[in-house]
Amino acid sequence: MGICMNPVYYKGELLDGIQVINNKKNSDDRGYFMEMWKSNRSEYRQLNLASSKFGVLRGLHYQNQTKMVMPVVGSIFDVVLDPETGKWFGIELDDSKALLIPPQYAHGYLVLSAQAIVQYIVDAPYDPSQEKIFRWDQYGIDWPLTITPIISQKDSK
Repeated sequence: MGICMNPVYYKGELLDGIQVINNKKNSDDRGYFMEMWKSNRSEYRQLNLASSKFGVLRGLHYQNQTKMVMPVVGSIFDVVLDPETGKWFGIELDDSKALLIPPQYAHGYLVLSAQAIVQYIVDAPYDPSQEKIFRWDQYGIDWPLTITPIISQKDSK
C-alpha cells in the first residue's frame, strides 16, 4: 500500500492529511485476494456500508470522524471539501484504492459504475447533532457528471 500523488488520478487540491492508498491485488485463476486496509490504529469504532446505483450523488456530509472510504464493488468519484476554505479534492476510487479523510473535512461521492458498494471505517459513531450538510453544487467542484445526479431530499436542501 502506498500514497498516490499522480495528478492523473485526482482533481482539485490535495488537502492536508488526506491519504490515497493503493491496494495490491494478488490474482490467479480463482479470483483475487487483497488487503484493503492494515493499521496499528485501534480507534476505529464503526463500519458502514452503502449500496448505490449509477448517478447517485451522496453528500457533502460533515461528521466529526476520521473516515477510511473504500469501494468494494464498482467505482466512485470521491470528493473531500474543506468547509473553512472552500477548497476540494476529488479522486476516482475503485476496489484498488482507499481514501483516508481527517475529521475536519466534509465528504461525498458520485457513483460512476452501474452499482457501487462503498464501506466506511470511522473512528466515532454517527451523531446526528454533529452532522452538517454542504450543497454539492456550491463549491465549484468538477464532478464528472454525464447525467443529472440522483440526490436525496436531505442533500438537495
